[in-house]
Amino acid sequence: MTGIEIDAAGDGTAAEMLARIARRARQPRPAFHAIFKLLREGEREVFATRGATIGEAWPGLAKSTKRIKGHGQPLRASGDLIASLTLPLAPGRVADVAGQAARFGTGLFYARFVARRRPMVGASQSTSHRAGEAMLRFLLGHQS
Repeated sequence: MTGIEIDAAGDGTAAEMLARIARRARQPRPAFHAIFKLLREGEREVFATRGATIGEAWPGLAKSTKRIKGHGQPLRASGDLIASLTLPLAPGRVADVAGQAARFGTGLFYARFVARRRPMVGASQSTSHRAGEAMLRFLLGHQS
């Protein structure tokens, strides 16, 4: 089961548990870093399935593009884009935490142009579920 269970032996016990959850929710940085790891793993899946895991599979490359590149793999010209989304310290990586908010993605300037035709940043249902579970474990104190 995914959810929050509260077994209250009395008003004081429930109040203490909710106060601990509230304290952890005000400082979610550790949970966000665990979620970033899950998102990087999810992005590996996005590239392996050519986008199918987050929606529709990317269109194939034109024959002329395949000839120029020497291969048929979309979004792999230099390897910088996939690296920025799947490696923790890659140039262009965006994984920022500010207070109770977090941002994940790529800062490579050309990503916005290719994303129109081949969306590459997103979370599959499985990745979203695992990220939600990670946050829940953190809030309940099962993860530091």
